[in-house]
Amino acid sequence: MEKLMFLLSCQLRMMNLYYHNAHHLAQGPTFESDHEMFGEFYGEVSDQFDDVVERSIGMDLKKPSDLCEQIRAVYSKLETLPEVNTSKERFTVGLSLEDDLIKIVNLICKQDVSAGVEQLVGEIGNRAEIRTYKIKQRLK
Repeated sequence: MEKLMFLLSCQLRMMNLYYHNAHHLAQGPTFESDHEMFGEFYGEVSDQFDDVVERSIGMDLKKPSDLCEQIRAVYSKLETLPEVNTSKERFTVGLSLEDDLIKIVNLICKQDVSAGVEQLVGEIGNRAEIRTYKIKQRLK
């Protein structure tokens, strides 16, 4: 469980950084709506990250709160992302990040976890599906 919660915390932290950057880089005719949507996304995953780390500490899991290890993992993942220059490309990468998040959520939900962890992680998956829908609508 510790490894999965670590993966979840890293994915959320990385998505927070990615969406925050996309929020700053929004431009052009869709600036206002893109800026607002990316802002909503980074705020949401930031709160989820905080919840996951606090829950992990409550479960006495050390790895999800290990800042140095987390930064290395997040940096490594960010390095694999493609270079993007447009909001459309940023949303496309966001869609891929949401898919990765949902995979981690599904792995955790298959474990024998407490009702609280299941509820927390399930809600993260629910919000990821909502963001996925919004991104797909934006990409049409």
